[in-house]
Amino acid sequence: QIAEHLPESPALLYYAGLTSGWHDSFRDLVFDEARFQTTTFTEMKDRVLGLGAFPGNDVPSAPSIYGNRTEPVNATVTHDEQSLIYEMTHFQSVPESTAIVRDKLYGTLMFTSLGIPMLWEGMEYGESRGWTSEGQKLRYRPVDAPPARTASGNSHHAYYRSLILQRRFNPALYRGVLRLLQEYPTEKVLTWGFEDTLGTAKVMALANFQGTAQTVRNVTWLSTGIVYHILDGTPFTAGSLQVDSITLPPYTALVFSNIPETTLVFVAGRFTREIPKDFALEQNYPNPFNPKTGVRFQVPGVSDVKLAVYDLIGREVAVLVNERKAAGSFQVTFDGNGLASGIYFYRLEAVPVDGLGRPFIQTRKMILVK
Repeated sequence: QIAEHLPESPALLYYAGLTSGWHDSFRDLVFDEARFQTTTFTEMKDRVLGLGAFPGNDVPSAPSIYGNRTEPVNATVTHDEQSLIYEMTHFQSVPESTAIVRDKLYGTLMFTSLGIPMLWEGMEYGESRGWTSEGQKLRYRPVDAPPARTASGNSHHAYYRSLILQRRFNPALYRGVLRLLQEYPTEKVLTWGFEDTLGTAKVMALANFQGTAQTVRNVTWLSTGIVYHILDGTPFTAGSLQVDSITLPPYTALVFSNIPETTLVFVAGRFTREIPKDFALEQNYPNPFNPKTGVRFQVPGVSDVKLAVYDLIGREVAVLVNERKAAGSFQVTFDGNGLASGIYFYRLEAVPVDGLGRPFIQTRKMILVK
């Protein structure tokens, strides 16, 4: 349940038991940045990327910050708010081409922050939606089709598509920990990232809020190795946890993921489904096998999971999984190369980390034939 047409209030959500509310602080600060470019990095980190909110008049007034990432709903345009492109072009004398570039920058903040991103109709194509007088504010404004049929509109859509794909399927963004990294006040560049503590997924974001290209140096990175630009898949290699320099175009955010989009698409297409209701360990396939076979299992909630293989006398011959897993369905491969033909057993042991569910143990038999 979203608290609609009520002042922003983390305390209201806390005491009323509502699920979410409009993150007005996010909208107001991003809107002010689009108009006046005066939003401070402190405000950006606390109330745009984070769970902070402006003080209110509620009694009681605490808590004054949101309790989790599902409570604040982040939006740059709604049914009764101007789109940023409309505001910039109609009231701030910003050229349309520049406003479109800046809208992508501000849109990036929605998908690389804590909170739920909300797209309002037409903004994914860069449609300019708004009004010039208060009397027009709540009138029905149909979506204009033309932007979707232009090169600019398709480019805008491709950018938002990449953001949506990452936010929907990259665990670093939908459940990871926000890492506030560096501020470059002179260049007006901010860097941050998200790190999945249940896996290895990581996302890096860098944003240039100035109208000229900026080069930043000694950039703190979340991990070494290859990351991929989320828009075009261009690889970038970080040889250390401090990158020598990165140049950002005017009004541009660069977002990198250590999971390429092709992998996200594969995972999305094969494994996304409803969260399992129970633990389960499926029969391996193929069975009998030589020398490899697949083992699938499911976890209904965050759990410490161990999946191991044993011989006939109970000796552990392989550990396939031994880590904390989020809710979902998983598949691993067992390679019996190096083992003798015969009967083996594989056992799943899972302990819910919240302490509420019962531990789960199940064992199945498989046959290796060479």
